[in-house]
Formats: sequence, structure tokens, C-alpha cells
Amino acid sequence: MLNKLAAWITPVIFLLSAQIAIEHGVFGLLGFSFLGALSFLLIYFLQRRHRYMLLDEKFKSLIYVLLLFEITACTINVVEVIVSKSFQNFLSIINVSIILFIVVIIMFLQSKNRNWLYVCMIILGLIFSFLIPTLVYLKVSIPTVYSGLHFLANDMLRFDNHLTWQLLVVIGVIFLSHQILYHLFFMKNESTAKFGIYLVSSLIWLVVPISIGSLAFLAKAQAIWPELSDQVSVLVINQFGGAFGQTILYVTCFFLLISQSVVIWDNFKKRYQDKLPFISILLVVIPLIIVLTFKITLLDILLFFGLLWGPLLGVIVWPSHKHLINRFVFSVGVLIAFILTALYSTMIAIVVSTLFSFMIMMIFHYAGSIKTYEKREVFHKG
Repeated sequence: MLNKLAAWITPVIFLLSAQIAIEHGVFGLLGFSFLGALSFLLIYFLQRRHRYMLLDEKFKSLIYVLLLFEITACTINVVEVIVSKSFQNFLSIINVSIILFIVVIIMFLQSKNRNWLYVCMIILGLIFSFLIPTLVYLKVSIPTVYSGLHFLANDMLRFDNHLTWQLLVVIGVIFLSHQILYHLFFMKNESTAKFGIYLVSSLIWLVVPISIGSLAFLAKAQAIWPELSDQVSVLVINQFGGAFGQTILYVTCFFLLISQSVVIWDNFKKRYQDKLPFISILLVVIPLIIVLTFKITLLDILLFFGLLWGPLLGVIVWPSHKHLINRFVFSVGVLIAFILTALYSTMIAIVVSTLFSFMIMMIFHYAGSIKTYEKREVFHKG
């Protein structure tokens, strides 16, 4: 389970939690953290059924490539935010990245057991998530208190924003989908862990987004207004973290990104050895063009791919033995999601397409069970 937890303590979570906090306040941040922790517990029960193993290989290959597109787009977005908002320290970022890349590669190649790498990723991520907010708040707490400035604006304490409720439902769908997909593609031989391990992982992860996300409250109190909302945590650290805080930011984020990229590349290489150059170029070039051309945030990327993961969730949870049914429901669900996005909103589209896939797959599942039961009854009577 070390690789599982390491895959969820990432710079994407660091930036995304602060973005959700500044857009949706305390309730959004707490809901985001709780749903992420809850997904660790839900996957324990879902992965024990192994139903998602019924999906055919071609369909799983398509889903795997789409997942890598999402991971690559998020990674490029994080790098772009850090570099663009820390341009004065660009040479330092390059030097740190090169050194960390060499260190990770050497240590990765020297050891067959990767648990040490996952432990380093988890420890470094936890240190960052607790040390940086502490460092920043110690620097600004006294001036903020004595200035009489309200630390939490009224809009950060609202619980009646319907957009926040919609977002949390969608985040729950995306989190659960990610958990299942990670088990499907990266943890085939590690699904026998006990419930206690999942519970501990859930509790450890719970505090990470809450800690880092709280930087968004400081941004509002200090009137820091980012151009794009996923930049808020980096801007706060650059302004109040000092040279030490910025160095911790670079080291942590780039070590985690490089480590995860090496692990994913190793997994990708085993799956697509014969088509490696072509697919790898597409996986990098297309997300790179999209992220650098359009002003999109991490949440935008997750919501876009949520249009795919929503319809997929019902298919994965209730897969049919007939592969054509799985593909049909997924395709129709995606079509419904994009139509509703054009007519209403992305979040409504994800919710409706998810419900559609669940309902249709459950109907097929129980209809098949009834037919099987009837055949057995006929057989016994005969």
C-alpha cells in the first residue's frame, strides 16, 4: 500500500486543495479532503470483488491511455504554474530538477524493491504539507492579528452554495474512479491488504489537503489574487515562505513529480513496448499544447476527464460479461456527458452520465442474474 499512498500525495493535490479552498471555502476544502479519504475505504470493498477484471483488454487499453493523458496534463500544468510564478528562480529550479532526476534514476535502477522510494515520497510530502503552512503562518500571524484583519471572509464560511455541493458530488465520482483505475493498472498483485492499512492510509491522506489548502485562506486575508486559482498556494509560498520555503517547494514538488513519472514510465514501458515511441510522443505533445495554449486550471482538467470517468464508473462497478454492452454504455454515457456540458454545465453532465451508466449496468446485471436463475430452475425441474 506504500505505492498507493505515495500516488495520492502529489503536487497536484497540493495545488488543487488550495484552489478548491479559495473557490469554495472551508466547506469545499473539508469536503474535498473527506471524500478523498473515504475513497480509500470504498476501494477496499470494491477491489475485493474483482469485477472490473471482466473488462476486455482493448477497452482497458483505451482507459489506460486516457488515464495517462490526464496524469500528463496535470503534471505539465503543475510544472507550468511553479516555473511561471517563480521565474526569478528559474535557474535554481532547473538545477534542482536535474540533481533530483539523477538521484531518482540512480536509486531507482539500483534497487529492485521500490518501497524505499515510496517511503521517501510519502515522508517528503507530509513534511512539505505541515512545514510550509507552519512556516508561512508564523511569518504573518502577528501582523495579521494586530492589523485587525478578518482572517476568514464571510464567503469562505458558506455552506449553502449549490455549486460547492455539485462539485463535491463530482469530486467523489472522480476520486472513486481514480482509486479503481489505479488498482486496475498499477496494483494487480497488491489487492490483499487488510482493512487497517486502508484506514491508516485514509487518515494520513486526510490531513494533507487540509493543511496545504489552508494557504488559500491566508491569500484572501493578505489580498493575494492569482490570475488562475490553482496558482494560489505557489504565490503564497513565494511571498511569505522566504528562500527556505521556496527551496522546500521546488525540492518536494520536483522530487515527487520525477519519482512518479519514473514509476509510471516503467509501467507504461511494459504495456506498450512495441508502440513506445509513437504513444509516448502523443502522451506528451498533446497535453503540452493544450495546457500551454489555453488558460486552464487543474480543476478544469479533472472536470474534463470526469466527463469520461463518470460514465466509466458504472461500467467498472457493474461490468457485463458481454464486452459490447460495456463499450456501448460507456460510449453513450460519454455522448450524454458532452451534450449536457454544452447545454448546462460540466458538473451536471458528470452527475447525470454517472447515474445513467450505473442504472443501465445494474439493469443488465440483474436481468442477467434473473435469466441465469430461471435457467437453473428449468434445469433442476428437467
